[in-house]
Order: sequence, then C-alpha cells, then structure tokens
Amino acid sequence: MGTVAIIYRVMPDSVEVNMKDLQDKIELAIPKEAKLQGMMVKDVAYGIKAILMRILVPDKVGGGLPDQIEAKVGEIPGVASIEAIEQSLTQD
Repeated sequence: MGTVAIIYRVMPDSVEVNMKDLQDKIELAIPKEAKLQGMMVKDVAYGIKAILMRILVPDKVGGGLPDQIEAKVGEIPGVASIEAIEQSLTQD
C-alpha cells in the first residue's frame, strides 16, 4: 500500500485571526491515521494569509481520510475554508 501526500490551503475568516493559534488547533484536529509533515503561513495578498500544510495519508480505497481532515479542520473557529490544492503518490 502506498502513501498519498496532500497539500491543503486553509484560509482564515479574517485578517485578525492569530495564525499561530490556528496552526495549533489544526494540528490537534488532524486524525491520528494521517501524518502532518509540515505547515507554513504564506502571504496571499493585502494582509491576507493562508496556511499551507502537507499531510500524508494511506492510499487505501474507501478510506475517506481526506474528507475527514477537511471536515474537522473546516469546523475550527476562525477557518473560512480548506482546499486540497495538490495530491500525489509518494514513497515514504
């Protein structure tokens, strides 16, 4: 069984959101079956920032783990949206 690397972009609901606190909450929301490989804050435009994170998930049919990640992170106060912007098979 392989591993899928997914890069997500998380957008806060305002420019006043504390990005460090949001990163901590996101880290706690990631299911234990997934592995958070990295997270960074990136400037988007006009003071707007986004969090980019790379998560490794097992490549199994019907796992639904990416959907769980999106649902859990999307429920965090301060998160406006989460979007998978890249997916690829990886050798880990």
